[in-house]
Amino acid sequence: MLGSLSTGLRLLAPILAAADAGVALRPSASSAERQAVQAQARAFFADLLARRISGVVEQSELPFYLEGRQIASRDELAAEWTRNLIDKRLDLLTLYGIEILTPSQMQKRYGNPPSRLSKLPWRTEHTYLAVANISGRAAIAIFHRSASGWRAVGFTD
Repeated sequence: MLGSLSTGLRLLAPILAAADAGVALRPSASSAERQAVQAQARAFFADLLARRISGVVEQSELPFYLEGRQIASRDELAAEWTRNLIDKRLDLLTLYGIEILTPSQMQKRYGNPPSRLSKLPWRTEHTYLAVANISGRAAIAIFHRSASGWRAVGFTD
């Protein structure tokens, strides 16, 4: 009996250690959603900083809100991104990290958004905000779950 108890404890040791370290053994739906949004946001910002416009557009859902302006077509979105990024020295920028927040967490942490952000669809259901630290400046992408997965629906910096 003592041998089987010892074996059982040995088998439970990694599980107990993970629990002590605060590691979720079975991620909750919101944890899994956050991880999916985190991965999508990382790809979105990487494409943005690498000036891969087609990748940014592919990861976006229409209508897309860029700096408060609604864009209804993929061609218009690609043209707008190209226009906005053409003169930027993106090679000098570094993505230091991305924080994923729900709309209520965003509002609690940073307060009510400025009026220029009022048109962005950030308060809808199945929405997360990705706050990226790009060389010490905040850039915010709004992600919404669509039929084709998590897609960016808005951006502002």
